[in-house]
Amino acid sequence: MLSDTDKLWCRVLQTKYLRRNSLFNWSLKRNSSHIWKSICKNRKFLKKGVKWNVDNGEKIYLWCDWWCGQHPLAETYTSQKDNVLPKVNSILDEEGIWD
Repeated sequence: MLSDTDKLWCRVLQTKYLRRNSLFNWSLKRNSSHIWKSICKNRKFLKKGVKWNVDNGEKIYLWCDWWCGQHPLAETYTSQKDNVLPKVNSILDEEGIWD
């Protein structure tokens, strides 16, 4: 679901549950489907082993996803309270170079 986002089942779950949120910071709702509850129940194990390869940065949430360092930036910079979830590509210039 994290790496093959074009699959129909991935798009359905992302549209229904995530919208503009990351899988790792989404809160589980009581009326969620069984499959979504199972994914969320086990995401703590997934989170331990998943680190993003930046590439163009379009799919990586800047603060909530683990893409650099030892853990997500939100765990280091706890003062980050912005509700906007920018993607890593927001800090790259037009040529994909760090801004």
